[in-house]
Amino acid sequence: MDQDSSIRCNGTLCVADKNVRYQFPKGVTVGAINKSCTYGDATFSVDWDGTNCPSGIGAVTFGSGNVASGKSSSDSSISGGQENKARGTESSVSGGSGNDASGNNASVSGGQENDASENNASVSGGSKNKASGSWATVSGGADNEASGDFATVSGGFKNEASGLHSSISGGQENKARGT
Repeated sequence: MDQDSSIRCNGTLCVADKNVRYQFPKGVTVGAINKSCTYGDATFSVDWDGTNCPSGIGAVTFGSGNVASGKSSSDSSISGGQENKARGTESSVSGGSGNDASGNNASVSGGQENDASENNASVSGGSKNKASGSWATVSGGADNEASGDFATVSGGFKNEASGLHSSISGGQENKARGT
């Protein structure tokens, strides 16, 4: 680096001047590059093994094998975990494995193999839960589904809230249907 550089290096460590701001319009990848990914603009990825793919505009990926991509994945993020997908606009997956937030503004907080597929749907955790109605929520448990708009399943096992504004607080194989 020349003498006027805002970055100073000493051996294998380089330090930037604290009074200088840096802009990276294409994005930043810390670690390995995924050669099969078409990176979006203004992306950020921490990728130790070259398997993350932040291809949406403004997408962020951490962890391993995580994908923030697809036609509608702008401003989507994956904070950690592995094999997660954030495919909706402004969707997010906080961690876990095999989770998918494909609805716009959808979120999966953690767990495994959970799916938030409609707009504003959310799954907090658990295993194999689905929030497939708009504004639907599954808080936890396993194999639960909130398929009605504004429906909620708080937990339990194999519960289904399919009616508009329906709710199940827990238990096993309960169904809340109708409007």
